[in-house]
Amino acid sequence: MHGSVDGSVVLWAQEMFASCELGDRRRSERAVRIAQGMALRTSASIPMQAQSGKDAKAAYRFFDTDAVTFEKLSEPHWLLTREAFASHRRVLVLQDTTAVSFSGRVEIEGLGPIGTREISKGLWLHSALVVSDETEPSVLGLAYQEIWARQSAPEDETENQRHKRPRESERWARTVRESGVATGCRVLHVCDRESDIFEVYEACRETRAGYVVRVRTNGSARLVHDGHDADAAETPLTELIRQTPACAEKKLELRARPGKPARTADLRVSVRPVAIPPPRIRDRRRTKGIEPIKAWVVRVWEPKPPKGVEALEWVLVTSEPTSTPEEALNVTRWYAARWLIEEYHKCLKTGCAVEERQLEHADRLKPLTAMLGIVAVRLLQMKLAGRRTPDRPAAEIVPKIYTRVLAAYRNERKKDYTCRQFWRAVAQLGGFMGRKGDGDPGWITLWRGWQQLEMLILGAELAKELTEES
Repeated sequence: MHGSVDGSVVLWAQEMFASCELGDRRRSERAVRIAQGMALRTSASIPMQAQSGKDAKAAYRFFDTDAVTFEKLSEPHWLLTREAFASHRRVLVLQDTTAVSFSGRVEIEGLGPIGTREISKGLWLHSALVVSDETEPSVLGLAYQEIWARQSAPEDETENQRHKRPRESERWARTVRESGVATGCRVLHVCDRESDIFEVYEACRETRAGYVVRVRTNGSARLVHDGHDADAAETPLTELIRQTPACAEKKLELRARPGKPARTADLRVSVRPVAIPPPRIRDRRRTKGIEPIKAWVVRVWEPKPPKGVEALEWVLVTSEPTSTPEEALNVTRWYAARWLIEEYHKCLKTGCAVEERQLEHADRLKPLTAMLGIVAVRLLQMKLAGRRTPDRPAAEIVPKIYTRVLAAYRNERKKDYTCRQFWRAVAQLGGFMGRKGDGDPGWITLWRGWQQLEMLILGAELAKELTEES
């Protein structure tokens, strides 16, 4: 795992940002120093993350420099992540898009709409988070990201002009092509319903990558050929798979969501081979000669949900040969790993407080988001260490001052927390009760506790400086 949990913020920052090509070696050195401060106090403001007022001003100038872009700050990390493919038999590339809201801050220029309300302003961020294919996955990093401000369509735009304008949906296939592949490693793109686009399947075929895509089940259903026979009549995909009997059963632990408590779902699984034809469009030249794509459809559904609860149903299209119950269950496991990219977004928005940043233009917020996005990867890696290696010493994944200050504040003599003990103690600072039946803490309590711990560390460092001065 590149530069993620060795406990050295300095080494991590150097690995992530020292090789950034920013037009001047001093800018790369500045990027390393800024990243160190961000990693030590992830949710703090830039002045609090900086070492001094002079460093804070230098950080603001840094993000206001034309040579410092989202892509330039991100590329070394992307390359390191792709290089890590080679040490795995299979990796999952979890794609998703999130809105980064700066609503109500009219002083920020260059933002775009992110909702139906006119005052909802911000940026859109599309990420490709790479995780290992394991029961308890490890996060390798980001293989690619895009950030943009949505532009409203011109009022007098003609239909012909609309067709020629670049579409936001193109980001899914572009991310497939940009994320890279590796000899000996199967790369699987795992995406939600918005990515159910023929161009995504075609991009995976071109790059020899695999995919697991959840398809839309409402509205007009995608037409497919039954089996891998392109000459078979086209049938609505959802109609076809819902007629297919179950071949396996599965219990799935569903995570708590707003208004929905955690629960165990008793599921059924069915599978069917299909061929996906290219789309029918007015300009037939665009699809001429394109062969249908051979795929498998896996349906996961809940025949008897609890009273008052909407039944769970996933309809997944995959490139991976799926003919046995074990293979079908593997497909559902890969898709179920998508919760990790939702956790990543929580790391970015809560753990790194990206939406609280006070810069005056979107062109400054974009490179800042790039750096915080990589810090969020590190934060997620540290949190998951508590799940993967709960008995590992926490001092191996966070700077020692974190465990020392936490122990002192809790009036505990021991400073040798395990990973699990450390994160539960942090969450307790944020209001987590920590009772035996409470399970793992959620991100809200972790974020609150993390913020409080960062303030305690800042106070300890200031107290040390005052003592040394006196």
